[in-house]
Amino acid sequence: MADWVLQLIENHGYIAIFFLMFLENVFPPIPSEVILPLSGYIASQGSLNPLLILIASVSGAMLGVIFWYLIGRLIGQLRLEKFFEKYGVYIAITLNDYQKGLMFFEKYRRISVFFGRLIPVIRTVISIPAGLTKMRFLNFTILSTLGTIIWSGLLLYSGYFAGREYEIAAHYIGIITNVIIGLLILCYVIKIIHFQPK
Repeated sequence: MADWVLQLIENHGYIAIFFLMFLENVFPPIPSEVILPLSGYIASQGSLNPLLILIASVSGAMLGVIFWYLIGRLIGQLRLEKFFEKYGVYIAITLNDYQKGLMFFEKYRRISVFFGRLIPVIRTVISIPAGLTKMRFLNFTILSTLGTIIWSGLLLYSGYFAGREYEIAAHYIGIITNVIIGLLILCYVIKIIHFQPK
């Protein structure tokens, strides 16, 4: 995968980075933990400008983020409540669970959106409750952009400063990401096992 991404970025530059980051935020086939350190490595060789890479990556990511925000706005709370009422038992989330989660988001929406952009998996789905609760688009965009800049910048410059050792940087970032994803999956499995519909 890394070789293919590397070749794509070398051949198509900023457009490839923009497109890959858009895809990563809509349906993550290739994680940013691969895309951005590789982009940073290419920039360290003088082929691309790191600042322009950051702009391209954040722009692509934000397009994906806004896509999910709009999906949340279109679905609406009533439709989602009906979904959890009917099918929640199959994913171990009751209507009550969903409503509590939504209340938590509404209470801490700004913190949730900002820090959610820094957490694997969560950064893809955090836009949906923002859209559902009709969070102000400007606030949502600003907070999401700031979180995305921090996340993208850390990954990009880890590859840039590592230079030819970018694989080492990507490896350790990948381990951290996998641990977080593993914990999320473990929590989900435990919830399924002990699930008691109310």
